[in-house]
Amino acid sequence: QKYVKKMAKEIQKEEGAKDGVGAKGSIRLKSQNETETNVANDRKIGQWSKEEHNRFLAALLAHGKDWKKITAYVKTRTILQVRTHAQKYVLRCKRLKLQG
Repeated sequence: QKYVKKMAKEIQKEEGAKDGVGAKGSIRLKSQNETETNVANDRKIGQWSKEEHNRFLAALLAHGKDWKKITAYVKTRTILQVRTHAQKYVLRCKRLKLQG
């Protein structure tokens, strides 16, 4: 959680320094392990990586349910994928809370 809070603070700093983080037309270099991408909009498909999930959590803390801002910070997922990931994450947390 400390890592996620640190990333949330970094998001806020970035937004203060930059206007339009992740805006259209920005250039993003692909890493070598990014094999499954949707070529049409340069977004990944399939399971979320740990890095993506950590960025999602940090953005969720920083922006609440502002899916556009979260999507801009995650960078590799669409708004629909981010919303769906959030729904599944909340359900998983509730399930684990009931079990524990």
